[in-house]
Amino acid sequence: MQVKSVTLPSISPDGQFIACSAAPHGCFSSWIPESDLYLYNTKTKKLIAATEWNSPEAESCTTWSSNSRWVIFSSRREDGIYNRLYIAHIDSVGNLSKPFLLPQRDPTYNQRNLKAYNLPRLIKGKVTISPITIGRCAEAKGKKSVRFSKHSYKPLINEATENHSEIN
Repeated sequence: MQVKSVTLPSISPDGQFIACSAAPHGCFSSWIPESDLYLYNTKTKKLIAATEWNSPEAESCTTWSSNSRWVIFSSRREDGIYNRLYIAHIDSVGNLSKPFLLPQRDPTYNQRNLKAYNLPRLIKGKVTISPITIGRCAEAKGKKSVRFSKHSYKPLINEATENHSEIN
């Protein structure tokens, strides 16, 4: 195997697999068309290319479902320009299923509205903050601190001396 830059590793909740992006160079894998997904099996100590999930365009930014059987990742496979979210199944021994575009109520939603995904996450609870509130916080003059609790999906937004996000 050729030497590659490995970025954004994510460990499955059951600890059996580590998914990551790997590219010939650099650290922004979502911008490198040769970036592919790889899986490391912690039981067998084997690294494999996730060929069923990869395309000629960039794949990156994996996250796992809580049962370790689904992976969501960003891919530029649609047009080579914008990341879209794909979801794929993995069984308990590491067999991979073909990924599919994350379904939306409106089939044109992904093409019209969403241009990039940075570190997508799967959650179990309802998000209690509106996109409008997030937008207002981002556009507000002055710096804000946004904190997310591990036990709640509602961020706490406060005035701050530094502009940063943190997860507690």
